[in-house]
Amino acid sequence: MSATTPLLDTGAHSATPSRKWLFSTIALASCLAFLAVNFAPTWSTPATLNLRTAMTVESFSGLTPEESRLVHATDSNTQSARHARWIVHSNDWATIATSSIHLNGAPFANMASYSDGVGTSVENATGHLYFYLTPLDSTGKDVVKSPNVSVSITMAQLGNCKMDPQDPTCWKVVFSGPLLPVEDNDARQDALEALFSKHPQMASWPDDHGFEPFELHPTEILLLDFYGGPKLIAPSDYYAVHF
Repeated sequence: MSATTPLLDTGAHSATPSRKWLFSTIALASCLAFLAVNFAPTWSTPATLNLRTAMTVESFSGLTPEESRLVHATDSNTQSARHARWIVHSNDWATIATSSIHLNGAPFANMASYSDGVGTSVENATGHLYFYLTPLDSTGKDVVKSPNVSVSITMAQLGNCKMDPQDPTCWKVVFSGPLLPVEDNDARQDALEALFSKHPQMASWPDDHGFEPFELHPTEILLLDFYGGPKLIAPSDYYAVHF
């Protein structure tokens, strides 16, 4: 029977490494869990880190503290409208999407300069988007046939956004509605004054190119200025803003 003793002894000793392996695995898992809980902030994405350290939402789009105070409002609807107006006032060109003639009705996007008032003073910002278009350009041809357009403007155009241009914290606004010629004489002069004050070169563009002032009449305004989806702004709230 002594020959069987080593077999029994070997089985008894083989349980010891198994227990050690089990205890080591549990200890390692506990250590990893501890590290995950206590050091998760150091592994956060840049967006999370910036959200934690940013003093104001406005700072993401590159606004100075003075500009942030200027656009700040306590009411959420008013706040969204002020952000949209600020995007428009801060920029002077936009992307216009039309139903293209040369693409048989398919969408066509093109950039165009615009003005929202005379000069750069916020006191003269009206929120009205005036464009100077020619029928020699694809966009000018398109809006004559089908005036319904979408106009996109973003703070990324200024190069000041802290995050990627597509990130929601890089403010952007999209207007949709008809882009129509300014036909009333007084309104036409106001539009030209606003355009030429921000784009002086326009005043010397060739007369035989048929440039005419156009104004966007938005029926929908969508603003994306933070996480959580776009905000729908009533045109009346948008135009009611005064800086």
